[in-house]
Amino acid sequence: MILPHALTIAGSDSGGGAGIQADLKTFSALGVFGMSAITAVTVQNTTSVLGVEEMPPDVVAGQIDAVFSDIRVDAVKIGMQFSSATIVAVAACLRRWQPPFVVLDPVMISKSGCALMQPEANTALQRELLPIASLVTPNIPEAETITGMSIKSRSDMEKAAAVIVALGAKAVLVKGGHSTGNADDLFFDGHDCHWLPGARINARNTHGTGCTLSSAIAAFTARGMTLLNACRQAKSYVRGAMAAGLEVGHGCGPLHHFFQWYGETATTSSTEPVSKAAGRARAGITPTKIKDKAAKLEKIISALAAIRSEQPLVHHLTNMVTVNDCANAVLAVGGSPVMAPCQCEVSDMVGLSRALLLNIGTPDEASEGAMIAAGQAANAQGIPVVLDATGFAATPFRRALVKTLLDSVDVVILRGNLAEIKALAGLSTGALGDKPTEDVFGDASEADASADETLRQACRLVADVSRRYGCVIALTDAQDVLSDGKVTFTMANGHPMMTRIAGAGCMASSLCATFAAVLPNEPLLAAAGGITCLAIAGEIAAENLRDGEGTGAFHTRLIDALSLLSSADLQKRLRCSLHVG
Repeated sequence: MILPHALTIAGSDSGGGAGIQADLKTFSALGVFGMSAITAVTVQNTTSVLGVEEMPPDVVAGQIDAVFSDIRVDAVKIGMQFSSATIVAVAACLRRWQPPFVVLDPVMISKSGCALMQPEANTALQRELLPIASLVTPNIPEAETITGMSIKSRSDMEKAAAVIVALGAKAVLVKGGHSTGNADDLFFDGHDCHWLPGARINARNTHGTGCTLSSAIAAFTARGMTLLNACRQAKSYVRGAMAAGLEVGHGCGPLHHFFQWYGETATTSSTEPVSKAAGRARAGITPTKIKDKAAKLEKIISALAAIRSEQPLVHHLTNMVTVNDCANAVLAVGGSPVMAPCQCEVSDMVGLSRALLLNIGTPDEASEGAMIAAGQAANAQGIPVVLDATGFAATPFRRALVKTLLDSVDVVILRGNLAEIKALAGLSTGALGDKPTEDVFGDASEADASADETLRQACRLVADVSRRYGCVIALTDAQDVLSDGKVTFTMANGHPMMTRIAGAGCMASSLCATFAAVLPNEPLLAAAGGITCLAIAGEIAAENLRDGEGTGAFHTRLIDALSLLSSADLQKRLRCSLHVG
């Protein structure tokens, strides 16, 4: 196996939460081989930094040269640099070796308030390291030190970013965690400002967040992502690691760098038997570990809030019959849809987006090329791809198109109805019995043993297809079944009127992609979030119909219900079961 390589040049944290230790954990969690050059040894734990012992500059330089002389380096992360002498030595090495990407995290003060850089070293940092940096990631106090400015507002952050770029950095990410309100970060590349919004997380264990963010950016860049998307993906990863947290020590504890792989809620191993799943694991997309319904619901509610806060752009190559329905559904939950099917621009448009939806509802030869180009561009940048297999079983052309897409593109979620999922499994239409599609699923809480057995067969089918294709399978029907091959959800929300309007399935896929934009590493939960929200909105829409109103009014009220959907609605109405294995 060939992995991307990243080198961290930073200080050691004996408590394991920040510095070199956090960097190497982050590299490993994100599928990158990590190497290190230690600049200083800190004596610290979760409560305080008790001492700092700087490494001799020639020893620091020796470590860097030893790595570069033998091993390919795809990205470099620079962390704690205690003195001017160390900064000069590091800069000389990097000018000599010319790595393709350098992210500079100007670490100055520890979480507990201890100085981690000598005051006079700030001048050397500006003179020696800023011109080398592809990206600088200061928090607000660090940006104030570098620029000499007082930063109190978003406008101040934009001015500070411009000053830092003028000092020589190619780009800057000013982190807003120290501001009031939301933790919104500002990315500036010398030309355009991009705000990366983020709802503030009420977490106690935040030790090493800055180190983790910068090393995650280095990791994602080493894997080939554009810089802006690497920043977005790294921010999402840090949010997940913060929310998971670890109860270590008596002070400010560390993040859970491997929250995607194991932890208190883990129910499965991380090994998947198919190549597509292995590719997703390299991309930081792993099987979901959810302990119970409450945990699932909490994550869906948080994801919906993140969508409304961040308004992620979701690129659609979709069914022309339902394009307006999909756009309005995404807008209703807070996302930003873009429908741009021309092959000449799909790769560029994907680079601006946070998720990609491919829907084969109205296919032709031109759309096939555009979908492959868009999907491969999304894969290269770590952007989740959702595939809607509308009408897959109807014609040989559609079956060949889906096969080509699955062979060419790493899909994280594939949605279809029962007939489509059965066709993917290579089964005949009668493989789950002779009942018509709308009658296949009974209420699993009833005493009807045949309905229970039918549901079990459906769960096995969806889990088997998930393992075969290495992606989450979302079967939407009277009762929905979702699986990543190890964990399977069954959900019984929705209303029969949803089958009487065009586009309900397409809207479900669009919402799966919208949730994937804010849950890029948890596709099973993203699928559950999108499908759950649409199904519950369908219930509310049907209840709000007046006498004499039919499917037209239902369609309008469905979009209304999506736009007004609340956490209370989800908590009150969600009907699901979870199965492991």
